[in-house]
Amino acid sequence: MGVGFVRDAAFTGGTQILHALGAMIGGIMVARTVGPTGTGTISVVVALASTAVLLASFGVHQSSIYFLGRPGSDRDAVMSNAIVFGLVGGAVAAGGLAVGGVLFRRQLLDRISIGLFLLYVAAVPFSYFTEFARRLVLGSGRVGMYSSPDIIEGIGLVVGTGAVLLAFGTRLTPLIGVRVAIEVAIATSMGVYLWRSVRFAFRPSRPLLRNQLAYGLRTYTGSLLWVVLLQSDLILCNGFLGSGQAGVYSVAVSLGLPVTLLAGVIGTLTFQRTAADPSRDSRVANANRVMRLLIPITILCAAGLAVASGFLVDLLYGPAFRGSVSALVLLLPGLCALTVETVLMNFMAAEGSPSIIYRAPLVGVVFNLAANLVVIPRWGIDGAAVTSTLGYLLVLVLVIRFYLTWTGSRARDLVAPVRG
Repeated sequence: MGVGFVRDAAFTGGTQILHALGAMIGGIMVARTVGPTGTGTISVVVALASTAVLLASFGVHQSSIYFLGRPGSDRDAVMSNAIVFGLVGGAVAAGGLAVGGVLFRRQLLDRISIGLFLLYVAAVPFSYFTEFARRLVLGSGRVGMYSSPDIIEGIGLVVGTGAVLLAFGTRLTPLIGVRVAIEVAIATSMGVYLWRSVRFAFRPSRPLLRNQLAYGLRTYTGSLLWVVLLQSDLILCNGFLGSGQAGVYSVAVSLGLPVTLLAGVIGTLTFQRTAADPSRDSRVANANRVMRLLIPITILCAAGLAVASGFLVDLLYGPAFRGSVSALVLLLPGLCALTVETVLMNFMAAEGSPSIIYRAPLVGVVFNLAANLVVIPRWGIDGAAVTSTLGYLLVLVLVIRFYLTWTGSRARDLVAPVRG
């Protein structure tokens, strides 16, 4: 784990902290103004859109990092394919989401305005393109530009949400509109940067696209299952309990996500560095070093958050969201597991995407969905938090077992400090 990796991780982590703070402050302002029902409405609409973006990506966006890091890859063709896919796929994703929302309105939106939903669908093509553009700049080694959308969104959520609330009060349409505007601004800035600063010849390649799809579909299946595992709780809570309880549960999830923040940063950089490192011994050693730092930091952060959860919810969100405290505490062990497995899965994706990439999340999804159908109607959002934690822990056991066999590492290599 060299100086460059630490520097890039620190910079990317700093921008993601800024993004998380912006999202949290914006969320607090919304929650304080529109209450649990309005918060739940926005959370469900955003969750559906992010799911649609991933569904339509087929993993091609992630494959860009892998192929740009491979020696001898046709860089021009990789970038050209990703840009074409990012532009066309975004329109398809938006159209599919709009049709799905109208046809399955009762199951997906339950008492959520179809107008609000369709307004946010307008952000999907831009969000979709951004995912492809970000992977291209990261695969090109431009970590700073990869992180710029986090800065724009973090600042935009605070400034935009504050301005809209002052101007329009509790109306949800302007709050959705400002999120759409942020996605448009990010996609535009990334497109302009690619056009002006990342030099390549526009030369799409169908044979290479088939290889990108073949690789991408392996990681895509795992990523898709992760989204189902992460987002299904919120959508099912909205379906069984209404948008008010979904809003309370979304606060528990939002407060818990900082625990996984470091995994998002390190996992992405681990993927990029592993894909470009020709030495397998070096790749495995670096992954083990990352684990030895990540695991204790994650546990300490989760423990501190659990102790402060009641105070934070009352201070930041108010008594209307008090029900999120118990859900957060029950969710935190699962988020620790999610943090560890996120980095390990990124490592294995860069190693060629063995089948554990999708088999482990599939087991977690089947367990989580089946359990939620029983526990959410009976125990509400606390039941949803428990099933999520058990699902994440189950996936972690499967991933670690495979990782140890795959790399020849020992369990102590992931946790025991090493001199030097």
